[in-house]
Amino acid sequence: MLDSLWGLGTILSDMGAYGGGDSIQVGIVYRDHQIPVDYYLSQNFPNPFNAQTKIKYDLPNVAQVTIDIYNILGRKIETLVNKQQPSGYHQVICNADDVPSGVYFYRIIAGEFSQSRKMLLLK
Repeated sequence: MLDSLWGLGTILSDMGAYGGGDSIQVGIVYRDHQIPVDYYLSQNFPNPFNAQTKIKYDLPNVAQVTIDIYNILGRKIETLVNKQQPSGYHQVICNADDVPSGVYFYRIIAGEFSQSRKMLLLK
């Protein structure tokens, strides 16, 4: 028998059950360095936010990445990222100390991929 929670083996015999001296490790191996299959822009978290929020994005290829913040009128407020980045999972912190409460949009452009999302700043 195999205890999947603890990964320990148990030997059964005609004399009863005895704990095995050798344990068997079971489980799922997570690979931290996997490369995403597709481009993806996550919803910022927290949202609504006060002062700071985190924006995560995935890049399946090396790409020139730009992430800009726009106000409700479509005016660019800030550029958070403007550089070439390797494939992988990325994140950036948006610090909104210098802007008033309101609805804002953030947009990523990475190669030919472009996506926008809405966020709400409450002070």
